[in-house]
Amino acid sequence: LWTIKVELGFYILMPVILWLMKKICFNEQEKQTKKMNVFLGVIYAFSTIIACVIQLFIKKFNLHHSLNNQLPTFMPFFIAGMFFYFNYDFCFKNQYKMIIPAVIVFAAQKFIYLDFLLPLAVMQIVFFLAFNLKPFNNFDRQTDYSYAMYLVHFPIMNMLKSTNAFDTYPYFSMLCVAAFSFMLAYLMENFIQTKIK
Repeated sequence: LWTIKVELGFYILMPVILWLMKKICFNEQEKQTKKMNVFLGVIYAFSTIIACVIQLFIKKFNLHHSLNNQLPTFMPFFIAGMFFYFNYDFCFKNQYKMIIPAVIVFAAQKFIYLDFLLPLAVMQIVFFLAFNLKPFNNFDRQTDYSYAMYLVHFPIMNMLKSTNAFDTYPYFSMLCVAAFSFMLAYLMENFIQTKIK
C-alpha cells in the first residue's frame, strides 16, 4: 500500500505543475503544444536523473531498496501520462506505429539499461491496450474493477511472497496474483460496491 502515499504526492503536485504549465506554455489562454512538450520533457528528464541518482546512492551506501519507491522515482510515469493526455490526437493517430518500439523497449530493458524510456513505453502499451482490447475499451460502463484490483493485489502479493512462491515460480505467481486480484475485485464490485452505490 506504499503506492498510496506516492499517489497523494502526485495529487498535491498536480495543481503546481498545471499552474506552471499555464504560466509558461499558454499564450492568451491558447495552448502552445511545443512549449508544453518541452516543459513536460524537462520535468521528465530531471525526475529521471533524480531516480538514477537515488539508485546509485542505494547501491553505493547500501541503503534500503524502499528508497527507490518514492515520488521522484515514479514522476516520469506521471509525466508520460500527462504527455499522452495533452497530445491525445497525435498519440491516437500514431498508436500502431508507436506500439512496436514501446514493446521492444519494454522487453529489452531487462537486458539493456533503458529505464529512462520505460515510462513512455509502459504508457504507450497501456494506451494501446485500452483502445484496442475489447474488455478494456468500454469506457462508459458502470462497473470499474481497476480500483478494487489496486486495493487487493498488494495483500495477495505479500501472501505469495511469504511462501517464497515468487522465487520458485515467478511467472505462475504473477498469474496467480492477476487471477485472484480480478476475482476478488469482481466480488467486491458486484456484491459490496453496487450496494453502496
